[in-house]
Formats: sequence, C-alpha cells, structure tokens
Amino acid sequence: MNRFLNVLKVTLMLMFISACSQANSNSVAEPEEMLTQKDFITNKVEFYTQDHFRFVEKFTIEGSKAPYTLHFTFVPEVGSAPIKEDIYRSMVDYAWNVNNFFPEIKRYEFQVLWDENVKKEAIKAIMDEEAVRNLIIRYLDLKNAQLGGSGDVSYRSFFSNLTESDEAKRWAEKETGV
Repeated sequence: MNRFLNVLKVTLMLMFISACSQANSNSVAEPEEMLTQKDFITNKVEFYTQDHFRFVEKFTIEGSKAPYTLHFTFVPEVGSAPIKEDIYRSMVDYAWNVNNFFPEIKRYEFQVLWDENVKKEAIKAIMDEEAVRNLIIRYLDLKNAQLGGSGDVSYRSFFSNLTESDEAKRWAEKETGV
C-alpha cells in the first residue's frame, strides 16, 4: 500500500510538471505567430467598429508602421430621413474613441454610402493629422459647450476635408424640434 502511494505521488508530480512545462511552452509564441502592432490595432479597432456600426462595408488600416490611416466605409443607420449632423457626430465620436486607445492612427478617412442597395458615395470626410492632433481638445470643448447649453459648434467642423454628393446636400443639416 505504501509503495502504491509513492508511485501515485510520483505519477501526479510528473503530470503536474508536464502540465506546467506545456503551459510555459504555449505561452512563448513563435515569431510568426506574434501579432505586429498594426495587426493588434487592426483587430481591436475592427471589433469595435463592427460592434458600433451595423452596416460596415469596408474597414482597413494602412501603413507599414505608425502613423496609420484608418479607412472606413459604411451605410449610416437613419430613421425616416438622414440628418447630416448625426452622421458627422457618429464619425467624430468614433474617431475620438479610437484615438483615445490608439493614438498611432493619425488620419481617418470616412466614406458614407447611401441607399443600402445601390451604395453610392454620399459623403467623403477626412480628418488629417492636424485635425486628429486637435481632436481631443476640440471634442471636449464641444461636449462642455453642449453641457453649458450652447450647441453652436457643428461636428462638421472636425473634418479637414468634406465632400458631399448632390443627394447628401439635400439632407437635413440638424434635427428640427417638433
């Protein structure tokens, strides 16, 4: 009986040592399995993008190393009529949130498609490096102004370059109070 217990103890210790060494070997990744900074950022931001926008058409992060450019094409979710300020707000909120976690992204290029069937380009909005550099301060200033009751600043002003199609030019600028 004593001999049986000793064999059992040795067997359990060998199993434990084997499990520990296997866990250690799994935690050391091979170089080809390791994610690059760009891959890591792309995975995290793509997950966030899919979670916050239902109709994502295209999402890429370009650049071989920082600074990166984020390209994002989507069809906006709207009610009975599109309101440009809401679309601009969603893009600025998105860029602000992403930039808080990944300041390596220094340029955002948004392409808004219209009509979920035809998917024609309605708006092309770009935040260049200077706009991104000023994003955090301008965003917080806008939020403070809104809390103070002044809603005069438009989200449109956050973009360094903005092009609207003829269709998008007909969309309402802001919601009208009913």
